[in-house]
Amino acid sequence: MSISVARDLVKHELTKHIGVDAFYTRASVQAQVIALQYVPSDLQLADFFTKAQTRAQHDFLLSKLSVVDPP
Repeated sequence: MSISVARDLVKHELTKHIGVDAFYTRASVQAQVIALQYVPSDLQLADFFTKAQTRAQHDFLLSKLSVVDPP
């Protein structure tokens, strides 16, 4: 979703609440200052803090964050 919002100039109805951020990101993408890449849901590190995880997902995301589960 964020990649399409950054590339499409006509997404106003979806970005009203993030107008300034979307404008800045879109301008940065067009100026080739940043490049947005797709990241699948199961690799989203932010999900660790916002969604329930299976034990396997939990351990995987902990390893990505360089955090060790206490014994």
